[in-house]
Amino acid sequence: MSEPVLLVEVTDGVARVTLNRPEVRNALNEALLRELKAALRRLEDDAGARVIVLHGAGDRAFCAGADLRRVGDRGTTLEARESFGGLARILEHMARMRTPVIAQVHGYALAAAVWPREPTSWWPQTTRCSDCRRSRSASCP
Repeated sequence: MSEPVLLVEVTDGVARVTLNRPEVRNALNEALLRELKAALRRLEDDAGARVIVLHGAGDRAFCAGADLRRVGDRGTTLEARESFGGLARILEHMARMRTPVIAQVHGYALAAAVWPREPTSWWPQTTRCSDCRRSRSASCP
């Protein structure tokens, strides 16, 4: 029997969600995305999960982004893009969840694992500077 691609454990109010594909640096495939989507929805409804900590198994990478090994099997460019579209929907959902999600990043975090490039487009705790349109910082006027 193969190892599960996602591990979920809730202890003392903390839900620990582990991307469990260390042999491929926790690259995201369709099975992992499907499991992650379902787990996040369950945890959002779980009163025992007050915070979700997302991390990657192994010591080499948090996440290598999309698993490109089978990208040729996805048909046209449009079909390939649609197969990875689930990730964008999951990330958008995480940004809107009532339960806070924290990424415990270690090692590599590549491609979609560091999305979005500009966190201020969805990160609710960040404000934009009206002059430079970037995240507000001490150097802003």
